Amino acid sequence: MKNKTCAKCGGPGPFNRDKNRKDGLNPWCKTCQNASTRAATDPENHRKYMSAYRKSDRGKASRLKYQYGIGPEEIQFLLAVQEGACAICRKPLIRKVIDHNHTTGKVRGLLCFSCNIGLGEFQDNPEILLAARDYLVRSN
Repeated sequence: MKNKTCAKCGGPGPFNRDKNRKDGLNPWCKTCQNASTRAATDPENHRKYMSAYRKSDRGKASRLKYQYGIGPEEIQFLLAVQEGACAICRKPLIRKVIDHNHTTGKVRGLLCFSCNIGLGEFQDNPEILLAARDYLVRSN
């Protein structure tokens, strides 16, 4: 077998075994592999990586799919159906929040931050919301 060089540093090795490679060896030498593993498992590096990933389009799409079972296309569809406005107060959606039923997980629509907080404070309970409505009507 010819002398192998590290794909990262160009050094002569030694190399860890890798049964998935034709030559049976990892493409990086043990020194580079260990340094990469240490960097990847460093908590500060991990936080930076995850923060950048969450802000990326891929990270956002992944979170939507995982958390709500929908993708960016469904969000665009909801925005079009709601004409870019909050489903409750009808103000333009600047900071949109995905509203969902906490029991079933089903997405109900897009809300502004304030309306979403209001629903949460009223525990998504229609009876409490109607009582609050009646109170406001009586008070005015």
